Amino acid sequence: MKKFTFLLLVIISICKQNLYSQQKYNFDIISGKDWKGFLTYKDFSSGKDVNIPVNIRLDNIAKYDYSVTLEFPDEPQANSIYLKSFSEDGKKFGDENIVSFSVEYGGKYTMFTEKEGLDNNRPADFRFTYKYSENEFSIKKEVKYKDENDYFVRNTFNFKIE
Repeated sequence: MKKFTFLLLVIISICKQNLYSQQKYNFDIISGKDWKGFLTYKDFSSGKDVNIPVNIRLDNIAKYDYSVTLEFPDEPQANSIYLKSFSEDGKKFGDENIVSFSVEYGGKYTMFTEKEGLDNNRPADFRFTYKYSENEFSIKKEVKYKDENDYFVRNTFNFKIE
């Protein structure tokens, strides 16, 4: 009987942890809304920041899964739809490792993630900063090449509800 009780407590603990890890990110406050904004990136030839209009919509399609629709009104050939999921243990968002998460007064959330990959055909580390609330949503992507010491901002998405 003691083994059964212990096993039951372990299962309940794991279930509560998985449920908590999904709820704590509270992506429901940005899901199902039509966000309008801009993608900002540096044009390497001119050195100037470029702003491109972009719209995004995240729809919760399953327990941990979000369908992400990106629309570029001036460049529809760049439109895309993809799936982004939280891992069951709440430690990953897509292929990114969640390194920290915070909630500020007033319902402002910040999630920091990292991953490795290639940028401009060079091995690199990536950092992503997701900031969101009821009315604002942004994603900042930073890159650090493996043979360099400092990160630089590759691009930033800034959205609002109109």
